[in-house]
Amino acid sequence: MERLGPLLLFVEQTASLMNKELDHIANVCRNNVVDSDCSAILMNAYYCCRPAEQPKVKRVKLPPAQRYLRHLLTECVVEKTTDAELTALASHILRFNLKDDNVMMLVVMEVLRAPNEAFTIETLARLLTILCHSMPKIRVFLIDAIFEQLCFLLEFMPNDSFQDAMSLIEFVGWLYIYKVIHNNHIFFILYLLIEYGH
Repeated sequence: MERLGPLLLFVEQTASLMNKELDHIANVCRNNVVDSDCSAILMNAYYCCRPAEQPKVKRVKLPPAQRYLRHLLTECVVEKTTDAELTALASHILRFNLKDDNVMMLVVMEVLRAPNEAFTIETLARLLTILCHSMPKIRVFLIDAIFEQLCFLLEFMPNDSFQDAMSLIEFVGWLYIYKVIHNNHIFFILYLLIEYGH
């Protein structure tokens, strides 16, 4: 349906039959005749054939603080950033209200997201070393977030997330080299890898 539907709608001899089948699919999904998984598959095929009817996707606008944080972590952190420049970047990040756990979690999640965007994993590990030295609470949030993200990737491992998992493991390696995380964390990660059969 997804591959041939648009072509069958274009061919005059099959267009009316195809339209009738698409209307039937829409009715089946609206009336909850099939379960949610089947409905998602059918509606995906439906919108491939009739893209004009697809619901509009709203663009999510990031808050200014989060945009600024992404700018600092992905554009200002480059491979040859000096320690003095990293200290200056860390001071900018430390100006966020890190006493608020939500803000702290935002900073940690953006730091974990950055290796996939900027490919400056070692430099980010050096930046985190400075941040953890200035505010040790970051280390606790960081380790929790790493374990949570790793468990999710290992359990579900979507086809397009293999590179994310590899970036995360490489990042953990650099964090270990710079002594942000310790032996017991590495052993726990190795346990997870074995437990999930990787």
